[in-house]
Amino acid sequence: MARRRSSTVLCGNCGRLVHVSEKRCPYCGAPRPALGAWLRRGPGGEPLDVVRAIGAACVALYVVSLALDPRALLEWRGLFSIAAPSSRALSLLGMTGGLATACGFGWTVLSAGFLHGSLLHLAFNLMWIRALGGEAVRWYGNARFFVIYTVSSAVAFTLSDALGAPPTIGASAAIFGIGGALMGLGLRTRGRLTALLDQQSIFWGGLVLALGFLGGMGVNNVAHFGGLAAGFALSWAVPARERAVGGRAWAAAALALAAATAGAIAFSAFKMWPFFQFGVLPCAVHGG
Repeated sequence: MARRRSSTVLCGNCGRLVHVSEKRCPYCGAPRPALGAWLRRGPGGEPLDVVRAIGAACVALYVVSLALDPRALLEWRGLFSIAAPSSRALSLLGMTGGLATACGFGWTVLSAGFLHGSLLHLAFNLMWIRALGGEAVRWYGNARFFVIYTVSSAVAFTLSDALGAPPTIGASAAIFGIGGALMGLGLRTRGRLTALLDQQSIFWGGLVLALGFLGGMGVNNVAHFGGLAAGFALSWAVPARERAVGGRAWAAAALALAAATAGAIAFSAFKMWPFFQFGVLPCAVHGG
């Protein structure tokens, strides 16, 4: 049975219902009020689940990283390295780190947050994206959530790379950013912290930070603390509630960040192809 599409959308600026043909919102006067409506509704009119979309992107890139170098599946390096993609494949897709920064690959601070180093790494982060992301979307809305998620991750990796971090990937920096944003929101609204972050979330977040101080765990605490601090700071700059005035601007910012992230992954694949083929970094090839 064919379904009729709704002829109304939420204005990207004030959040009120307007007809899709409106050139200006009759309530707030914003031009092209339907711009950014995709961040609220899916193709069939259902609410768009940005948290699930981020998880799907992480899974897709993980599958691609394994397909690029399937021999890595035959290597056994311990429980935490089950089904771990090769460094060559991860570098091709945009792994970041101090060496990447030294080579001038600054765009990898955007791409690295969607890559994962093993099946357990991916599963653990997907669990946290779903747990904290759903709560953050409820308070910030899809567009603002995506801005906080992406910016806090990029800031965390930029700080980590500047301090000469080893090759780094994973969504945990962004996850800590979301946790920091919820903490900041709880303090700013004078609400109890447990209203936004339950005790289990605090426990597991603290455990991950503690594990970072143990040798051999491969945890980048600089990125975690950087994401937490960035998210906390953003909670004071990013207003809660997607229907607040200015939603259209946040939708445009989210669109730009999504495009920049996709571009970073594509550009990384283009630049890192010599490394993937011959194991030589492009900056070494060109003397950079």
